Amino acid sequence: MTMPTMFLRFPARRYHATPWGHHVNEGLIEWPPSPWRLLRALLSVGYTSGLWRGDGPSVEARSLIEKLASVLPIYSLPPACGAHSRHYMPLATLKPPGKEADTSFVLAHQVTGSPIVRGYKENTTLVFDTWAQVDDGELAVTWDVELSDAESALLGRLSERLGYLGRAESWVMARQAGADEAIPASNCFHESVQANPGPGWEQVPLVAVENPADFMQWREQTVAQALAVFPLPENNRPPKKLLSDRVKAEEPYPADLIACLHAETNWLRKYGWSRPPGSRRVFYWRKADALETGAPRVRRRTLEAPVVEAMLLSMVTASGNDHALPSITRTLPQAELLHRALVSFSTKQGVHSPVLTGCDE
Repeated sequence: MTMPTMFLRFPARRYHATPWGHHVNEGLIEWPPSPWRLLRALLSVGYTSGLWRGDGPSVEARSLIEKLASVLPIYSLPPACGAHSRHYMPLATLKPPGKEADTSFVLAHQVTGSPIVRGYKENTTLVFDTWAQVDDGELAVTWDVELSDAESALLGRLSERLGYLGRAESWVMARQAGADEAIPASNCFHESVQANPGPGWEQVPLVAVENPADFMQWREQTVAQALAVFPLPENNRPPKKLLSDRVKAEEPYPADLIACLHAETNWLRKYGWSRPPGSRRVFYWRKADALETGAPRVRRRTLEAPVVEAMLLSMVTASGNDHALPSITRTLPQAELLHRALVSFSTKQGVHSPVLTGCDE
């Protein structure tokens, strides 16, 4: 079985996303992208690309999302560096000389078209914009789940239609891994894979989808408690107000996990959710340098050259005079000098070459 894997590249060479529960000006970066964010992105692109309409995902799409939500993915993170910029953003309000911001003045100016009085200044606020500089690196996300051919094809279509991930300026080009394509080794995994990988690793909290069975059990109990305040009469027909109250009491609790993934910020604020229903906080292990806070280290590429069994040297002079060349009796001593120079250079580079030394160690 080939596990579904999605590769993501960022054409703008940067990834913008703020962890759940934090303000953008805190300067934190959600790296890697949380499982919750990835599934919401797949659902969203289904609407924007026309794969499904306002009535919601198809049966096949729901099955795909539910399967991906049933497991925690593992990641292969490219080298990344945390970066930020600070700039002042206009607030569309003016401040008269020596006074606080006057919003009514701006509104009056917009309605009447009266000229702005000299001395008024536009109010601004300092914005702290943070991102992960990933350059041309490729992020791989793998789910340990089996998909049908139709579900796998749908995942491929959704991946290809992704335009951004995180903030709108976080452009992305995604694709599904081919059937025979090699999957890079994971360097970021949830704690159930390995409890403590040891030094050189750090934990990061991410938001993931709740286990479907646990969510449905929680919902049944919570809804039952909410409806207990509005019991139905045993023998009489319930009044309309009672039925309306029961509907309102059940509104804060989505019917299933797909509905939870559809929750918008205004809806969450309306019902006082500090975290989306159907979500949970999980801990992932990543390398301690997965998101460097300083200038990125220069990573030298190691080139593997083919083994050379023999080398032919030709000695000539600039004038082409053969009489100026060393005597043939100097062949062995001259070659030994060259051999010693090559061994010395190899040792200084920290490389042991059995070809040059004739020794395995």
